[in-house]
Amino acid sequence: RPGFLRQYRTLQRQQLRSTLRSPGTLAARVGLHFLTGVLMGCVYFDMETSYIEAPTGLRHVLPLPLQRHSSMPENRVGVLFLLVLAQTVTPNCAMPFFIDDRQYYTKESAARLYGALPYHLANAASEAVVCALNGILASGIATYLAGLPLSGQWFPTMAFLVSHHMCSSALVQMCARLAPNQDVAFVLSAGYIIVYMLFANIVVKVCTVTPYLAWIRWCTFMYFTMAGLIEVEFEDTFEQGYPAGEKAIEGFLIHVGSGEDIYTFHQGGLLRDPLVLLPDLLHGGLSRPEIWE
Repeated sequence: RPGFLRQYRTLQRQQLRSTLRSPGTLAARVGLHFLTGVLMGCVYFDMETSYIEAPTGLRHVLPLPLQRHSSMPENRVGVLFLLVLAQTVTPNCAMPFFIDDRQYYTKESAARLYGALPYHLANAASEAVVCALNGILASGIATYLAGLPLSGQWFPTMAFLVSHHMCSSALVQMCARLAPNQDVAFVLSAGYIIVYMLFANIVVKVCTVTPYLAWIRWCTFMYFTMAGLIEVEFEDTFEQGYPAGEKAIEGFLIHVGSGEDIYTFHQGGLLRDPLVLLPDLLHGGLSRPEIWE
């Protein structure tokens, strides 16, 4: 059997050919994300960007009950949550493709044509490219039409949304690999999505959940995604000297520890600092509160 690098190159070319030979599947996935971005952006099109200022243009001549008053924080949190939820659900549309691919892998792996590691690396690289393009397409259209982000930090917003979509695709592939058939894979994926929704700190505030279940939030990447997106969206947002986004951010900050050993993770280190601090937190090596930015 050839070496690892040759196996990987061969399998990577195979993945590329498989993608190009199924243009209908690829077009359907791209079209779905394009439609998602357009619909999401149209629903939240031209949201108010002010807490205080009165409606402008033709809006101010309408009768008062018909004027669109600003509920900017709620609207923007809502569109971010729905966009993240859409990015979580859409990979399920490719579930049959992952199931079929698993059948070929099972036969070829049983014949010892290649190892598991080069196959999964090639599969992850190919899927990451497709997911990144789809994530940028849907997120870029929706955020542009809705007027996000308010803070002007477009790149961090896209980074959180695209990385979340890639994690969601990996979740669907995991269900497709572990489940005995497609129906069970869909059930597993749907169950994970429901848990993610509950612990995203939107539908239910995590601080009100019983401690026996609150730990589940650490296993749901939507919890981290929403915390980072909210802080990016409202960071350093002032209106007439008032910190407009401060209250919205406070409800999504991630706190680790209790008492004197409380640590608050901000979006700049949301994906980096927990991994660095985890060994020290587990072994009690950190004894004074710090703010990581």
